[in-house]
Amino acid sequence: MKTSLLVYGTYNLREWERITRIFEETGVTYEEGIHTHAFRLKDDTYDFWYFHFLRADVTTEEEQLIRAKRAQLKKIFG
Repeated sequence: MKTSLLVYGTYNLREWERITRIFEETGVTYEEGIHTHAFRLKDDTYDFWYFHFLRADVTTEEEQLIRAKRAQLKKIFG
């Protein structure tokens, strides 16, 4: 069966939890990852940003289902 790579990511932790829930509900296995960005502030402290992402090999049917559910999240999180 032909699959394609599907990648999603966000800085928003609440949105991230909802994205992973979509994949778990549809039964699609995925790989999680995180990128960390640090910015030095004027007072020499640091502000850290965490970008959560996932990768999954999906069939066409799985992709359509995930994209439909993800479209609903976009209405909430913009």
